[in-house]
Amino acid sequence: MSKKTFTKPGPKTIITNDYDMFEPFEFNRDVRKTRQICESMKTFGFDEGSVINCRAKANGKLQIIQGHHRFEVAKGLGVPVAAVIAESEVPVWALERGTHPWNVTDFCTGFAREGRKEYQQVLDFSENTGISCGASIALMQGAVAGGVCYSDRAKQGDMNITHREHADRIGHIVKRMKGMGHRFAPARLFITALSKCFLVEGWDDNRWLAKAKTHGALLERQPDEARYLDMIQAVYNRHCKEESQIPIAFLAKKQANAKMVTALKNGKNRR
Repeated sequence: MSKKTFTKPGPKTIITNDYDMFEPFEFNRDVRKTRQICESMKTFGFDEGSVINCRAKANGKLQIIQGHHRFEVAKGLGVPVAAVIAESEVPVWALERGTHPWNVTDFCTGFAREGRKEYQQVLDFSENTGISCGASIALMQGAVAGGVCYSDRAKQGDMNITHREHADRIGHIVKRMKGMGHRFAPARLFITALSKCFLVEGWDDNRWLAKAKTHGALLERQPDEARYLDMIQAVYNRHCKEESQIPIAFLAKKQANAKMVTALKNGKNRR
C-alpha cells in the first residue's frame, strides 16, 4: 500500500501574544497543577505541536476549547501561544479525556458554571460536609454512597436530585462526628456503611450520635465496609438491654442487597 499525505484546508493557525483576544470556555474546570507545564515552558517555550484549540465567537473573541492550562501558563510567562481556530462540536471534557481526565468534581464545576443548579448543590454539599462529589451524587439520588454508580450519568449532564433529605441526614451525622474529632467520618467506606444503616428498621440517628459521643474512643478508621458496619453495631448497642439491641450489620447488608435486586429488576423493565 502506498503512503499518502494530504494537506487539508480549513482550520487557521495563529501565533500571538495578544492574550486579550482569547476567552475561556465557561464549562472548563479550574486551572490548577501547572508547575510542570510552567517549568517546561520556561525552558523550551510554547510547544507549537500542542496548539490551543479555539473557536471564533460572535463577540470577536476566540473561545478556548482545549488548552486552558497551557494558555494561562504562557500568559503568566509572557510567551506567545500557538492556537488553531476551528469549528468543533466535541465537548471540552471529551477532548481532555486522553491526557488529563476530568474527575467528578471537574464535571460538577463545569455544569454548575453553565447554570445547572443541581450540580452547584452537589458542590456545596461536598464542600460543607467533606463527602466526595461522587458519593454526594449517589446520596442525593437515594443510593448508598457505594451502591449503583450515578457518576457516569452525571458526567453526561443526566442528574436529578430526588433524595436530598437522605443526603442531608448523612451530612448532618458526618459533620457532628467530625466535630467530635472523628476525621474518618467523610470517608467513602464509612459513608457507605452508614447509608446502609438507614435501611434498618429501628435505626435512630440521635441514638447513634449520642453513642458516638459517649463511646468515641471505640470509633476509628476501618479497612473496609464490613468492619465499619461491625463497629457501628458495637457502639450503637453498647450498654443497651438485650431486647433493644439491633443486629445492624446483618440487617443493613440484607436490606442493601434487596434494594439492589429491586433496582436491577426495575432497570431491566425499563429497557
